[in-house]
This record gives sequence, C-alpha cells and structure tokens, in this order.
Amino acid sequence: MKKLLVLLLVAVVALTVTPANSNTKAAAASGISVALDGINLSFADAKPFADSQKRVLVPLRFVSEKLGTTVDYQEAAGSVAIKSDELDIQLVLGSQKATVNGVEKDLGTLPVLKNSRAYVPLRFVSEALGRRVVWDGANSTAHIWNLISDAELETESAKTGWGYEYSMPAHVSYHYFDAKDGKLTFEDSLWDGPKGPYKGYSVSEKLTPDLNKKAYQMVKYLAGDEQYASAHYWPETSAGTDATLAIAYAVQSRAVDNDNYYFRFLFQEKAYSSSFASKKVTMRLVVNRLFWNEESGRNVKIENKLRMALVALYGDSTGISMFNWIMSYYNSAMVDFDKLRTVKTSKTFGNVLVDLDGSGVQLLTFSFSTKE
Repeated sequence: MKKLLVLLLVAVVALTVTPANSNTKAAAASGISVALDGINLSFADAKPFADSQKRVLVPLRFVSEKLGTTVDYQEAAGSVAIKSDELDIQLVLGSQKATVNGVEKDLGTLPVLKNSRAYVPLRFVSEALGRRVVWDGANSTAHIWNLISDAELETESAKTGWGYEYSMPAHVSYHYFDAKDGKLTFEDSLWDGPKGPYKGYSVSEKLTPDLNKKAYQMVKYLAGDEQYASAHYWPETSAGTDATLAIAYAVQSRAVDNDNYYFRFLFQEKAYSSSFASKKVTMRLVVNRLFWNEESGRNVKIENKLRMALVALYGDSTGISMFNWIMSYYNSAMVDFDKLRTVKTSKTFGNVLVDLDGSGVQLLTFSFSTKE
C-alpha cells in the first residue's frame, strides 16, 4: 500500500483529472468516437455516425487503414469488396445483404454514400474480421478489440513447464493452466498444500455459474500483448484460507508475485466472503494502478483491458456500466487518496451488487455479490 500511495501521489502532479461526466459531454458534443485496442482514433474529415437504426457507420478508408484490409470500391456500381488473407466481404451501398466468403449475411443496416464518401457498418465488418466490438453508450464510443483466437490460446496453453520460451500470445502464465473447449483447467506441480500438487483441476461453479467459461473469455481478452496475464487456482489450506481463482494483469510475472499488478480478480470457489454490504461476496476486484511508468499517469490500453475483463464477466452493457462506475472512484483516488478512505458505497447493476469500502487495507477493492 505504501508503494500504491507513492504512485498515486506522484500521479496527482502528473495528471489533471476531469469531472466524472466530462467524457460523456465531450462525446455528445463531437458525436461518435471509435477506439481501437484502447486508443481513441481521430477522423480528419469523414467522421463516423449513428444511423436511424442506431448502428455506427464508418468511412471505408477506416476499414483499409485501421483494420488491415484491402478495399475495392466501384463507385459507379456502388459495390464494395473488403479482403484480408482469409476473408472476402462483398457488399453494395443501399443493400442490407452482404456475402462473407460467398455466404450471404445480414448487415443489420444499410451501407450508404454520404458527402461523396462510402460508409459501412462498423460492427459487422469488424466482427467479420475477427475483432470484438463493444459499445459504451455513456461515452458514445465504439471500442474495437483485436482478440487472439481460441486456436491460438488453446494451442499455446498446452505448452507447460518452467523456462519454456513461448511464442504467441506472449506473457501468459501457461505453466498454471490449460485452455481447451472454452474452459480452463489448472495445475501447480509445486503446490505444497494439504492435498499436494494438482493437475487438470476444473474450478467449481457452485458460487459463480459459468465461471469456467467466463474465466476463459477473460484470459482470452487479456492475453496477446506486451503485458502479462496470470490465471492461478489456489486450493484451500490447512490454515483456513479459502479456495480461490485469481486472474491478474500486470507488466510481468514478478509484478504479480509482488502484488504490483494493474488489477486482479479473485473468485471464491467454495465459501462466500463478506463485505459491509453483503454476506455473499463471490468475487473481489482489486484495482492497484492502471499505468506503468506513464508520464501522463494513464494508460488507456490497460484501462481498456479492465473494461473488457468486466465485459467478459457481465456482458457489454452491464460490464461497461460497471467499468465507468469503478473508474470514477479510481479517478477520485488519483486526486485525493485519503478522502476515499472515508467512502463506503454500493451500486446495483442488474442483479449484481458492487460495493467499495475505502477503509479497507487495499483501498480500491470492489466486492461483487449476486442478488437473489
């Protein structure tokens, strides 16, 4: 906590924090924003917009320059061909039908010609190209994330053993788990608890339904960049420590070991924990810091990783709402660390209660409970 306090105090000098609702107002004033891998993009002239179907359309040039495709636009016919190494997307302006590798698909809205520029549906094209699109309505922003594939995650996670040189995706704690068929199984050949080493263990879903599927999706979202994603199962101990699944995101493995991660999710497997607001806490999120040697005190790509982790657990709308609420308190901590120690507050998102107790040992710890 002393390290966190120093970093937060330094960040106060480096960062000018805007009011919690300023992003929303800015987005409303400028229209639709698009972020790619956590970085907000600028559009020099032709800008994205939302049509009458509430679908975001982007200029065709964006698809070729930012999504890594080749584009052939035949103006006279109004036809558009979007191609990558594995995909061939054919569509026509004014038609809601398209073909993807020869298979007819529904675009969900009409590609159009506006101000002499061709516009295409952002979600359809991005997801056809293997991206994940998440809409943040509060900030009028479409987030596009380039995820690794199931095949990449599952092939690489089969490689186990200390000291192994992993290729792609990099920096994932594969010596602790194996990913296959949409779930994770865990192992620790050095665990010296009452039951000794374990391998091929699937976490119980008694407290958190679909936990295996959600953990798999979270690791998939966190993997595949220069940072480090860790997923580790800790059995109960003779000292009374509860069984826990920990998923963390950090600059490297040593940072996780020293509690210097960006953030960490802790899932109770067999016994509820408690907070001031609930006796049935199934998960805790510890937000340590969302930057690493950043002059601005912020790293929007890392913030987006937290956003996507919550989306993996709770879906687009609820996950985004939780993220925005959590970030409002993170921003407050960046400005006045001590003031947040007087805060005890809760908010309900659907059937999930999330509470923050600033008086705890770990300041930014959010507890999650499913309401019956």
